[in-house]
Amino acid sequence: QLLDDPELDSMGLTFLIKSMLGGLLSDAANGAQAVAALNIELDQDGRGGKIERSIRPAEPTLDEGQLIDLVRLSLEGLELRRGVIGIAVHALTVPATASQLLLFDGRSKRDLRAAERALARVRAEFGDKAVVRVVPTEGHLPEARFRFEPADDVRLPRPEPVERRCLVRRLLARPVPLGSSPVCGPRGAHIAGFGQEPFVGSQGPHVVSGGWWQKEVHREYYFVWTESGRIAWVYYDKCRRSWFLHGEVE
Repeated sequence: QLLDDPELDSMGLTFLIKSMLGGLLSDAANGAQAVAALNIELDQDGRGGKIERSIRPAEPTLDEGQLIDLVRLSLEGLELRRGVIGIAVHALTVPATASQLLLFDGRSKRDLRAAERALARVRAEFGDKAVVRVVPTEGHLPEARFRFEPADDVRLPRPEPVERRCLVRRLLARPVPLGSSPVCGPRGAHIAGFGQEPFVGSQGPHVVSGGWWQKEVHREYYFVWTESGRIAWVYYDKCRRSWFLHGEVE
C-alpha cells in the first residue's frame, strides 16, 4: 500500500497496518487457514530503503486484536529518520482448527437483528420517517438526483475496492443564501455563512441550466477553498442574481 503522505509516527503505522489486516484475515479464514506469522515491510524512500519486521503469535491465530497488539509492540521503539511511503504485509498461514474458524466467523458477522431492534426503537420515539435510506434518481438539479425512502430492514454494505479514496460532497437540505456578492472582511473576501475565513482559490464555473419546461434555471457552481483547507460548494443563481451555499466537500 502506497501512502499519500510520508508517515513518521509508529502509532500511525499501526493503524494503517490494522486497516490492511482485516482483508488478510478474511482471506485466510476463507481458505481455512490461520496466521502463523506476519512479515511487515516499511518502504522509506522507494529506492530499496526498507525496514522489515516479523511478528509471530504464540500459536497460529485469526484474532486481529492479538496480532495488532504484537504489531504495536514491534513498532513502538522504531526510530524513523525518514517517513514511510509504502507498507507491505504478508501473512504466513497454516491450516486452522475448527474452533478458530468458528470464532472468526462469529466475530466477522454483524448482528443484523440487533441493528433492526435499535432502529425500531428510533422509529418508536421519532416516527417512521426518522429511519430512511438514500435512493439515486434521475433529476436535472443536484437536489433532485436522490430521494429518501423508508428503511424497513438493515442491509449489509457492499463496498467496492478503490485505489484512491474519494472526497465526499455533503449536500445541504436547503441551499443557504449568501447574498449578491462575497463579503469583504479585514482578512480578505469570504463567504457569508461559511465562517469568517477568506477564500484562497476556486474551481469553476460548472453550469447547470435548463428547466424551461417548468421554471428556468441557470446556476454556475464553484468549489471554493478557504484558508484552512475547507471546501465549499457554492453557486451563483443567474436568474435570482444571488449566491448560495449548497454543500461542503470533506
